[in-house]
Amino acid sequence: MAQLSTDEAGKKLAETYNVRVLDVRLAEHDGKPVYAAKVMRTGEGAGNAAFMVTTLLVDPMTGNLISAFEHRTTGYETSATDSYEARLDSSGSEMRRMTNRPAPRN
Repeated sequence: MAQLSTDEAGKKLAETYNVRVLDVRLAEHDGKPVYAAKVMRTGEGAGNAAFMVTTLLVDPMTGNLISAFEHRTTGYETSATDSYEARLDSSGSEMRRMTNRPAPRN
């Protein structure tokens, strides 16, 4: 079986999942080559998720999605393609700045 091109993988994603493919690039996941496809949900039937952008991992041989979650003995990990960890300082001052609101005026 031959490897799909980035265009072919993107076309398959768009047709299968009703998304707009923004970018498809070669990446690596668990030491294996994969495609990292940045996609946007269309407004059609997506509700609150309309126009949400996310990155999907795609098998370059089949064009099928690869799970972003990996089950481990201590729980699960997400793929190394995207990090969802907070990028805040350890003192918590940035979080307090973002969440504190000024006192209401009478």
